[in-house]
Amino acid sequence: MTKHYLNLKGVNLRFWNETVRPTILRLKNNKCEICGSKKFLDIHHNSYEKQNINTLQVLCRKCHRGTQK
Repeated sequence: MTKHYLNLKGVNLRFWNETVRPTILRLKNNKCEICGSKKFLDIHHNSYEKQNINTLQVLCRKCHRGTQK
C-alpha cells in the first residue's frame, strides 16, 4: 500500500520533492540568496499565507537558521 504524506497546506510531499523543489532551486540559480553558498540548500517560505515563487527563497542551512530567530 502506498502512503501519501501531506504538509500543512495539503501539498503532496513527493510532488514537492520531485517537482517543485528542483524547479525553485533551478529558477533561483541553485545557490543561497543571502551568501551564495551552493551546499545544503533549503526552501524558505517568507509567507505561509501566499505561497508562490515570490514568497519562496533559497537559503543555505546556516542562513535559514538565521531567519528563524
